[in-house]
Amino acid sequence: MGRSAVGSIVEPLTGRDASVAARSIGLPAFAGNETGTTIAIISPNFDERAPQEAMRLLGEALLRNFWPKMVDGEDRRGTMLFDLSWNGDRVPIQRPEDVPPLNGFVQAFHNLEPRPSGKATRGERFVRQIECLKPIEQLGRLSLTRFPVSPRLASTVEAVEGDDLFTGPSHHVALLRGPRFVV
Repeated sequence: MGRSAVGSIVEPLTGRDASVAARSIGLPAFAGNETGTTIAIISPNFDERAPQEAMRLLGEALLRNFWPKMVDGEDRRGTMLFDLSWNGDRVPIQRPEDVPPLNGFVQAFHNLEPRPSGKATRGERFVRQIECLKPIEQLGRLSLTRFPVSPRLASTVEAVEGDDLFTGPSHHVALLRGPRFVV
């Protein structure tokens, strides 16, 4: 649902209009000052996929692209909550800490947190500043971690050989920007 803008562009509903529209199709309302985004795909086209396969694919896409938002909050809980459902039935989304190789990326991400004074670190920790010398500026931080080869998440994505994060040995780097989204 949205509001027509210029030409064929549709802008999202906001505020009271969004609340009324969401209630009319059975979406949960936000309470008090709660904010967020609710996305509903009505009458989706799954191509040749069964709905359950398409939902697994969406859950995998959420893991691949939003795992930092699932672990970046206080007590390592996510600052974004993801809930996936099909016809009212909840579709489980695994925790990135439980999915090889994302568990290694999560560990490297947490290695960027400052160490409490006097606390020893578990395992190997390699964190370095990345700087540019001309002009002199700090570009970011690099965190590397070693983790054992583990059975991978069975991918539902049809990927080019060697191009799938969830199959074969991990040899990837996750580049995060601004709000901690994978680029």
